[in-house]
Amino acid sequence: MSRLKTTTRAYKAAIQKYITGCLEEDIKHFWTCFDSEFNFDQNKRRHPSLQERVKEYLQGLPSCIHIDFMNCDILAKVKELHGVEELTGKEEDRVLENWFDHIALHLIRLSERSGINVQKLYN
Repeated sequence: MSRLKTTTRAYKAAIQKYITGCLEEDIKHFWTCFDSEFNFDQNKRRHPSLQERVKEYLQGLPSCIHIDFMNCDILAKVKELHGVEELTGKEEDRVLENWFDHIALHLIRLSERSGINVQKLYN
């Protein structure tokens, strides 16, 4: 079985389906919670990048989204998303290091594709 690369349509569809399934309500609700719970001036100064702020928010395990957060669950999900049975130790380390950042990136992309204006959250 060949590994799905993160740039393929199949992988992008799979990660977006995963994220959508993790949302407590919908993507608009996620951004409302993020904006009211985390996106305040002090965090904007501390983390100028929206993606970085979303990553930090996700690491706090907000109740509006239920993504995998335990290492064994993250690795199992990544194997499923990529269509592989095993990852090398180096791949596992990279996945665990970048998991929340990767989800943040795809949340932003999913929002933009859904017509949600996240630009207002940058300022």
